[in-house]
Amino acid sequence: MFLYLNGGMAYSQQDYERARARMEEVRRLDPNFPPALNMLGYAYIETGDPDPAKAVATLEHYAELQPGAPNPEDSLGEVFANDR
Repeated sequence: MFLYLNGGMAYSQQDYERARARMEEVRRLDPNFPPALNMLGYAYIETGDPDPAKAVATLEHYAELQPGAPNPEDSLGEVFANDR
């Protein structure tokens, strides 16, 4: 949980590289933790070296874990909109 909270703090401070690193650590520990997948998807886009393919793959996995939930679909839509 500390890694997730630390990554969330980094993200809120717009330190997307650190947020990405922390969320990737969380994903290694628990590949199905939805909040981390959501933040990681955004972090892949916000970093200085954006990776839209990783963002989409991560958010698609997030959506698979929560079928019918609106936030995963919203997150995917935002990433697609920002990738243009």
